[in-house]
Amino acid sequence: MYNCFASTLRALGDSKSPLYFLIISSVVNVFGDLIFVLIFHMGSEGCAMTALMAQNKGAKKTDRIKAAFRCGMKIELFYGIFIFFVCFFLAHPLMQLFSNDPVVCKHGVTYLKLISLMYLFPAVTNGVQGYFRGIGDLKITLISSFVNMSVRVIFAAVLVFHFSLQIEALPFSYLAGWIGMLLAEVPLLLRKF
Repeated sequence: MYNCFASTLRALGDSKSPLYFLIISSVVNVFGDLIFVLIFHMGSEGCAMTALMAQNKGAKKTDRIKAAFRCGMKIELFYGIFIFFVCFFLAHPLMQLFSNDPVVCKHGVTYLKLISLMYLFPAVTNGVQGYFRGIGDLKITLISSFVNMSVRVIFAAVLVFHFSLQIEALPFSYLAGWIGMLLAEVPLLLRKF
């Protein structure tokens, strides 16, 4: 999302706003990590999830792998819901971090509101990807990522060139990619459970 908006602003001649946003997001990220690790005791758990799954696979502790996966999915879903609320209800103030140009804000708000409705899909795909990385099955993550990107590009091209959508094409093409990724991964995940 940052790259999309930053590229647009740079193309319009504004190179300072993306830099400011990157600095702010870096500071927020550091404090967010500290809050989740020191106060909520979740950050260290989230960071260790993949390592735990790998260790438990080596020890053939499938019950622990499943428990770690369920815990990771809860964190991902919580994050997806949180980001939905932030991006949907604060779309305009978030866009004003980038620009006060009414046209840029209008397109940005449209994008943020649409994409926020779909954030549960990447929450699930990230959790499933983490599971397969954790057990060392990187072929599945590579193939499903390729499916995701291919579907996105195809859908974006169709939505832009055939249906004449503008910024709205991006969230819908992302959604199609995430659904394609889940269709590739979930049957393989179900075999493991």
